[in-house]
Amino acid sequence: LSPLGSPSLTGVEFQPGTALTFSVAFDTAPEVSVGSLEFTASRPPVEITDEMIDEALEELRERFARLVPADDGATAEAGLFARCKLSLFPSDGKGKRLAEENRFVPVGEEKALPGLNDELPGMAVGDSREFTTTVADGYPNALVAGKEVLCKVLVEELKRRQLPEVDDDFAADLGMDDLQALRERARDDLAENLGSKAERKVESELLEKLRLANPVEVPATLVEERQDEMMRRLAHDLSHQGIDPREALDWNAFREQNREGAEASIAEELLLDQIARDAELEVDDDAVKEEIRQQWEAAEGGKTRPLASVIQQMRKEGAFDALRHTMRRRLALEHLKGHATIDLDGGDDASAQASE
Repeated sequence: LSPLGSPSLTGVEFQPGTALTFSVAFDTAPEVSVGSLEFTASRPPVEITDEMIDEALEELRERFARLVPADDGATAEAGLFARCKLSLFPSDGKGKRLAEENRFVPVGEEKALPGLNDELPGMAVGDSREFTTTVADGYPNALVAGKEVLCKVLVEELKRRQLPEVDDDFAADLGMDDLQALRERARDDLAENLGSKAERKVESELLEKLRLANPVEVPATLVEERQDEMMRRLAHDLSHQGIDPREALDWNAFREQNREGAEASIAEELLLDQIARDAELEVDDDAVKEEIRQQWEAAEGGKTRPLASVIQQMRKEGAFDALRHTMRRRLALEHLKGHATIDLDGGDDASAQASE
């Protein structure tokens, strides 16, 4: 029957000396069939310009910028960073201190204590002020989150960002022979990234056409499970950013807004599973182990845990077979692309059979 999700048990009846009767209700996997795979898709051209390379190097400069002391006599202004001692008290100034921090604040861009944006400009090292402000709801200290407080601030240091010069020395710091080698590396990285983006566009277009040509009635159980998974992942990300997931958004509205996308992605996965069955595509244990090994090495997991232990744990938790399933869908997607005709955007007579 290919049941989906956890079954619900109803209508349980039992009396001594009689049969036990009950009913079990569950969704089943829908019947899926796939017709022709002769679809077309467009792949955007990958063109790398000198301007794009310059932008990539500028991003590197930003990433490797460092903070250096501001000029003598400087006062806080936009673009500078002020290391502040921040003490928070009840808004009436009475009672014990509720919180204290010592951190760098980008002048004019403070989020947790927005009142600092008005008070810091013009302050010099050693200056102190006090003011009332409302703390952001996502502030990690529950004693003050979302409340009005009295803030006492002392500026202990002023710094500015210093960007490195894009020259041979900068390239050497990044492990390259010279600036020209760095530019070539940037070109290669851009080409790889844009190539991957173009390939994802092709895959997305083919999957959409596959889904529209082969309608699937997606069971509600799968949609609900997918939405639950999306919500858990988002709530986890928000928590790590110091944001209370309960207050971050309307979760009922979030589910409704993402229902259609969840149904579409599940339908595409079911169709890929059917393509894999039709084409008799399989992934053996050795292929799964090799995939795990590559991921394990990329994460440098061998420094803390043997690979065999990782595989054993994945088998126990069901993650091994889940990875096999994912890899089988990848093979099915490649099979779909192999039967498609890919047009290159922007070129005359640019059609090319994907299998070529």
